Amino acid sequence: MDHPVFNPHEVQWTAEKVSQFWDFYARNRHDDFFSEKHSHDLAKRVMRFHPRSVLDIGCGTGPFVATIARLGVDATGIDSSPAIIEVARSRSGAIPKPPSFFVGSIDAIPIRDSQVDVATLFEVVEHLDDQTLSGALAESFRVLIPGGRLLVSTPNGEVLRDGTVECPDCGGQFHTMQHVRSWTAESLESSLRSAGFSPVSVQSLRFVENGPMLETILRRVYYFARRQRPRLLAVAIRP
Repeated sequence: MDHPVFNPHEVQWTAEKVSQFWDFYARNRHDDFFSEKHSHDLAKRVMRFHPRSVLDIGCGTGPFVATIARLGVDATGIDSSPAIIEVARSRSGAIPKPPSFFVGSIDAIPIRDSQVDVATLFEVVEHLDDQTLSGALAESFRVLIPGGRLLVSTPNGEVLRDGTVECPDCGGQFHTMQHVRSWTAESLESSLRSAGFSPVSVQSLRFVENGPMLETILRRVYYFARRQRPRLLAVAIRP
């Protein structure tokens, strides 16, 4: 039997491949999503700004959006994966003021200008190529009201090769969470300012996981023992 030639190569992500990748996660591993583990902490940070409306761009399966909606906020989530949005909708039906979820491109958001108090890009920007990143930041700026805030979280100084695997069948090499870029506080602030946001503040921190306090303390000890890098959180204001 002839076997295909093994050809080590870097996977070139297209919109179709990205959608297929995250459809797989939605069906099989959505508990691994960042917002599944940290939705309460994320919501607490957003609620400090007392928003009436929140748009979560790249919302995943929607745990953060659902948490915000339970607090009475007009909450909307957008994601490019139909399977992910299907999961998000199925989990939010019992909320008194249910959030809205729709499939769409994060660099062409179907919302009118100046409609949203707070927009969020939680663990999204590390997945985006240059063109999509530019479009996503421009769209975030457009849909925010003047004085509205964009919150962005991302790994801090991630070494991408540490998360890279190789398919033993075809030789395709890719990051296990489809990350394509690494961010520092300086590069994140620069990108947000270039998109028109001002002022911009960036801090490094460790988000608190959902769950009982003892479990949270133990996780923090574990993270410290591993010397895990904290994440970045940027708060950027549309003038």
